[in-house]
Amino acid sequence: MKRRRLAIVGFGRLGQACASAILESDDLALAGIVRRPDTLLSPKPVQFADVPTVSHASELGELDAALICLPTALVREAATNLLQHRTPIVEAA
Repeated sequence: MKRRRLAIVGFGRLGQACASAILESDDLALAGIVRRPDTLLSPKPVQFADVPTVSHASELGELDAALICLPTALVREAATNLLQHRTPIVEAA
C-alpha cells in the first residue's frame, strides 16, 4: 500500500500536533513542513530533525495533500496558492 505524502503548512502548536500524528501513522508520510522564509532556519523539535523544511509546498515534489495549520486570517491566501498549484488541501483548524 502506498503511503500518502502530506505537507504541513504552518508549524505552530497545531502544525506540530498534525506532523506528530502523521509520523505515527502507518499509511501517511510527512513529505515536509512549509514555514515562512524568516523562520526556515529556526530549530525544530528533535522528532522532526530529518523532515525537509521549505518556504513553499511546491519545493517538496508531488504531494497527495497539504494540511493548512495556520491562523484563520492566513488560511485563504495559503489555500488559494496551494489550489493554484493543484495541491489538494485540508484546512486543519
